[in-house]
Amino acid sequence: MRQFIIASHGELASGMVSAAEMIIGDITRMRSCNLSDYKTIYDLYEDVKSYIVANPETEYVLMIDLLGGSVNNLLMQLCEYKNVFVVTGINLGLLLEKNRLLRDNNQT
Repeated sequence: MRQFIIASHGELASGMVSAAEMIIGDITRMRSCNLSDYKTIYDLYEDVKSYIVANPETEYVLMIDLLGGSVNNLLMQLCEYKNVFVVTGINLGLLLEKNRLLRDNNQT
């Protein structure tokens, strides 16, 4: 199975997931992580890492807002796990297309 974690500065991640759900309805296998919801960036890192470690059979795609930003720089370290992949520069169109492709391939 594949899970998507949207991570960003501020509240961009949850805002993009909310906007995508408004347009197409429920978005499967997607979780948002806003840096503003954590005390430190290291707390965000540990939260995401805990999902990865607890579910080694699941493939994780980390979709991050900004290449070279603090969220990206720290979460890139999770690529040490073979089941983790990172996409940067996310936008609403990308989230909508990801969901369409999963739906069209009966992976929802």
